Amino acid sequence: MLSPTQITLIRSLEWNYNAGRKGKGAIYVWAAGNGGRYQDNCNLDGYASSPFTITIGAVTADGHSTYYSEPCAAVMASAYVGGSHLPPTEDSINKERKKIKVVVPEGKGKCRETFQGTSAAAPMAAGVIALLLQANPELTWRDVQHIIVKSSKVPPTGESGWAVNAAGHEFHLKIGFGVLDSAKMVAEALSWQLVKPFHEWTTAAITQTKYILPNQDTFIPLLVKKSSMLAQRINNLESVTATINIIHSQCSNLEIFLISPSGTVSQILTKRPQDGNNSMIPYWEFMSLHFWGEDPDGLWILRISNHDGQHKGMVDYFSLSLMGTEF
Repeated sequence: MLSPTQITLIRSLEWNYNAGRKGKGAIYVWAAGNGGRYQDNCNLDGYASSPFTITIGAVTADGHSTYYSEPCAAVMASAYVGGSHLPPTEDSINKERKKIKVVVPEGKGKCRETFQGTSAAAPMAAGVIALLLQANPELTWRDVQHIIVKSSKVPPTGESGWAVNAAGHEFHLKIGFGVLDSAKMVAEALSWQLVKPFHEWTTAAITQTKYILPNQDTFIPLLVKKSSMLAQRINNLESVTATINIIHSQCSNLEIFLISPSGTVSQILTKRPQDGNNSMIPYWEFMSLHFWGEDPDGLWILRISNHDGQHKGMVDYFSLSLMGTEF
């Protein structure tokens, strides 16, 4: 759960997207986190799951997802920093270090060649974004996001887990829309037409209590009608945030999925077996980029899968916040 200080920081992120860079919006790059080795999920990081940040994962030298990079539906893209796809042995660590070297200063006039993790991926992404802004200083924070989505490349590894949404965008829970391609991104920036201002619309909340029974799925439908959006009409989604309140004694055994009217399935929470704070997920905002470019009009489905065979729980709040453009 976010502290008051963290909530204040997130609100400042939201303010700066409008006021930063003389109205073009500040650009925040966030690391997905290295908790993948513990089956953590970056959608429970309130900074990574903000629609106002760009969350970056890490891939191996060959383009596979790394074992340590956290999965979540908020990951926009990834960067090559090395490491292994599977949990490493000492031998595999040495082999991987020879494949890719990230050189950074270490102090006392020395350098190191083994800077890895999402803490390396995020500043690499920030450097690429700096090149974008050098090529086209007029880009807004959302233009940067659109360029990343359009130009990121799916690595030719044959790794499982890729899906395609109804707008034709490929996405992966750990890699996002693909690996950053700096040359392609800069080329896009040079001839880029600025995107239209975004609209934001939040549905009425569903507050009827539903029980989450052992070893069963719970489904909650929510109908979105564009006719209800009035001046905030959205035809092309960018991000979708589901706010959910769940009470369950073993929340680590829950998986949560959001299904769009077009049939795209986004896993907004994975099982987290090492989560020690199991009692509840209080009004958490789970963000997904997997519906990028889709039309929000129609029936959305929240699916909660309870993999606990003994304990039941309940969900008593569900709403959606949609961000995107009319055209």
